[in-house]
Amino acid sequence: MESPSPQPTTSVSVSPSPPSPQPSVSLRAGNLILITRSTPEGDAEANPIALRSQPPGTTPTPGTAVFDVIPVGTVLQVLSRQEISGKGNWLQLKVCSTSVTKNPATPTVQAGQIGWIQEDAIAPLVAQETSPTAVQLGKCTNTTPSTETKRRSG
Repeated sequence: MESPSPQPTTSVSVSPSPPSPQPSVSLRAGNLILITRSTPEGDAEANPIALRSQPPGTTPTPGTAVFDVIPVGTVLQVLSRQEISGKGNWLQLKVCSTSVTKNPATPTVQAGQIGWIQEDAIAPLVAQETSPTAVQLGKCTNTTPSTETKRRSG
């Protein structure tokens, strides 16, 4: 008895979509970044990203919002990067310009505002802004990171 000959097969490799790679965005002091998404891809239930008025572990200044939402289209300048024990790397950011939202349901950032966000939280939601327009530069036109951050000794 002859063994049945194998059926000719067409090999088509269908692999699941790989997870989106982390964008290769440089989050160093002085760099400009553009918010391209408000929540991580595939997580519609996540809270939108927000800028903290103070880094974790500090007491907020009375009368200031603890969190302000960062809308898509906002251009930010990285002022500094700080490792906070047990909380990871945090970025101090300045809002250069923001997309205008009429009557936002939640407090949103304003141009010129400075605040903090965890690096891991913002990294997948931004793109490097290499050729910003004057409008996008907004409040960041004549600033440098060294004049924006002051270190306290003590």
